[in-house]
This record gives sequence, structure tokens and C-alpha cells, in this order.
Amino acid sequence: MTAADGTSLTVRGITVTPGPEVVIRHGNRLLLFADIVVGDHVQARGTMDGAALVASEIKVEQTGKGDDSEGELKGAISGLTSTAGCPVLTFTVGTTVVTTSAATEFDGVLCTALADGAIVEVEGTPQPDGSILATKVELEDDEEDSDEDAAKVEGLVSGLPGSGTCPTLTFTVGTTQVTTTAATTFKDVTCATLANDMTVEVKGVLQIDGSVVASKVELD
Repeated sequence: MTAADGTSLTVRGITVTPGPEVVIRHGNRLLLFADIVVGDHVQARGTMDGAALVASEIKVEQTGKGDDSEGELKGAISGLTSTAGCPVLTFTVGTTVVTTSAATEFDGVLCTALADGAIVEVEGTPQPDGSILATKVELEDDEEDSDEDAAKVEGLVSGLPGSGTCPTLTFTVGTTQVTTTAATTFKDVTCATLANDMTVEVKGVLQIDGSVVASKVELD
């Protein structure tokens, strides 16, 4: 979030204003609209009114104010590493380093099944270095399209065989480069049977270079 004046927010260039019954929460805590500050990572749901979004729900993923007792963030895993193996992992969500431990709860996914590109919600304790020691890692439903980083592309597959082998492939849908990972789910088609000229719908996470890391590939 790049701007906040107590009456509206600017999120990725879109003005967000609170609806009459807006619910704002950070974890299990309810917030006031005025509590949101520049630097917070937020998600907003609502209806478009011209160029502005009138929010019915706002979720504060990370606060710029800091929280000594709890932290929460959501996004795609990258840089997954482990020197000791599960349950001790280190990975990045957004720009935040996350570590897991024997005390971490894994919801909807096994520790051993986590992979780069998987979309997760992490709850935990902020550390002095800015990282989070996770108490819970939950795999997010790829059907949710409220994530501000979510992307969807439809069209013909081309560029196969590209780089990599299943489950990690790189190909093109329309003009968008798509990469699959071990966390990608396939519907009505498998990674091995995916072929050029198939029409597919891809949902995933938009990357800085304009490519998409797929969370789901479905034959259209």
C-alpha cells in the first residue's frame, strides 16, 4: 500500500474507500480504517465505483507498525531450502523470510510437499531481523481470486517441449510465459499429457517479469 489518509487507501494504483459495513481485520483482531498505515500489506474485497473500489472487507496481511506478538502474511513461496529437512525449513514469502520448526502446524499441506510457487498463509512470531518464525503454514485455495497478486490466463499452449521436465515445465499461453511447479494442480489434463495447441486456463501468481507461476492448469 502506497498511500493512506484516513478516508481512502491506494493499493497498486487503485483507490480503496471503506463501505458502510466494511470489516477490517488483522489475524483475529478487528481494526478501524484509520489504523491502516502506509507500508501495510492489505487485501480488499468490494465493488468498483468508477475507478475506485468500495471495500466490504479489508484484510491486513502485514502491518508497517510492527507487532511484537504475531505476524501474518500470504503469498507464493520462493527460495525454499532446508539443511536439516522437515520440519525445519526456510523460504521467502514476498520479501519476508519464513522459518518453520517442530512446533509449526501445517494445514492443508505436508511439510514435505511444500514447494516454490505454492501459495500459503503464514502465521507466526516476528523476529528481530524481520523474519517470521512460523507457528502455522496453511496452503491457500487457488480458487480464491482476492489475492492482489493473483493472475489468470486462457489460451493455446505453445513452446513445448520447453525447459524443464514434469512437474516443472515452462511454456507459453497466448503471450504469457507460464511455469509449473510440484505444487501445481492439473484438472482434465496431466503434466505429462499437456501439449501444444491445447486450450487451457491457468491460475497462479504474477511475477515481476510478467510471467505466471501456475497454481492450477485446467483443460478448457
